[in-house]
Amino acid sequence: MPLSEHEQRLLDQIEQALYAEDPKWANTVRISDPRSHYKRRLVKASIGFILGVVLLMVGVMNYILLGVVGFVVMLAACLWGLSSWKRMNGFGEASAAGPSGQPGRARRRGGPRPSFMERMEERWRRRHDER
Repeated sequence: MPLSEHEQRLLDQIEQALYAEDPKWANTVRISDPRSHYKRRLVKASIGFILGVVLLMVGVMNYILLGVVGFVVMLAACLWGLSSWKRMNGFGEASAAGPSGQPGRARRRGGPRPSFMERMEERWRRRHDER
């Protein structure tokens, strides 16, 4: 929904005031690409995964508890990296609503998968519609 002329003018005034107040911050915000943030997170997650592998190997040889900690670190790094990768590539940002606006009604090819409960509700509706 587009902004009204008055709202757009107010937004421009707020933006100019922010730029005038802190030009360094404004330049940083204007230039930065959100994907670069997620790329840094991916690098950190990779380093965490490697650290987890090292801890796992040392733990297997010497201390079992250290191996368990290494495995947990590897798992956490994988999950963190996967969530960053998904956000960087735009997966998981679309809603599960179909074209009618109701969740689970229709699924476009390549769109987000409906949740378990939405799939069960859809099956329930189809079952009653067939009778």
